[in-house]
Amino acid sequence: MEIRQAQILVDELSLPSHRLILEGIDVSRGPIFSISEVTKVFFGWSAQWLRNHDSRGWLVYKGEYVGGVRDDKGQRRFNLAHVEKMVHALAEHNAIGAAHLQAIGVMVYHMPKVDEYVQ
Repeated sequence: MEIRQAQILVDELSLPSHRLILEGIDVSRGPIFSISEVTKVFFGWSAQWLRNHDSRGWLVYKGEYVGGVRDDKGQRRFNLAHVEKMVHALAEHNAIGAAHLQAIGVMVYHMPKVDEYVQ
C-alpha cells in the first residue's frame, strides 16, 4: 500500500505548510471534543467511520497515536492538536482528500482565536 505525504495547501490565510498550525501552542485550555463531535464537525461522517480507520492503525502521525485520550469514564476526548494531527494521518492514508485537509486546516487555524486562547 502506498502512503503519500499530505500537506495543507497555503492560501490567502497563509497556513503554514512546513509545520503544524498548532505547533508550540498550549491547547490544554481549548475545547475538548467527543468522538461524535470530531467526526461530525470536522469530517462530516459518523463516529464509526473514525473507529474503522483507528482499527486499521491509521490514527498515527509521525509515530504518535492521535486517536484522543480516554477520560475517567472511558470515553475518547480530543483536543485541537489531536484533530490537526489526525487530519494529516488520515490524509496520508487517502481516507480524506486535499480539499478536506485544507478545510479542516482552516477550522483548526480559526478555532483557537474564537475560543480566545491565542491572539
